[in-house]
Amino acid sequence: MVFVCGIVSPPFGEPATVSALGSPKIHEPVAADTKQLPALVNATAKNFAIAEVSADKAHGRIKNTETIANLGATPIIPFKTVHTGQRGQRRNAAGDGSWAKAFSYFLYHREEFLDRYHKRSNVESTFSIIKRKFGDSLMSKSNTAMINEVLAKVLCQISSC
Repeated sequence: MVFVCGIVSPPFGEPATVSALGSPKIHEPVAADTKQLPALVNATAKNFAIAEVSADKAHGRIKNTETIANLGATPIIPFKTVHTGQRGQRRNAAGDGSWAKAFSYFLYHREEFLDRYHKRSNVESTFSIIKRKFGDSLMSKSNTAMINEVLAKVLCQISSC
């Protein structure tokens, strides 16, 4: 199961900053989350104005930061200890420079970055609440029924907030 979560402003009325489960998408257990992020961010952007997207280290790919930046949002993704910034600078010579910019922000503005990244814990708390309220296992047998059961849990959680 993969969710795009971030700070969004609703498209109506006064802009408000909220933490949201923007685009729930259910995948096979072995599907790589990092490859799903661009499609999920784009799907979320159809309904929300995204200001920033927080994700864990696994999502620190050039394509992901470019997708987020192209939507006018800020990628808040920590980098792995093996990242030096060199590959992103070479790759971004032809690209938009978003990966190098995100890496620089992570490296040189660490305290501010961590304050913003901490908002991601709200989303993790939402996942925890869903599991506590509705259980962390599924009763359904078929794939379609399991997907519907997970989406129903998410919908129930969203409507109870």
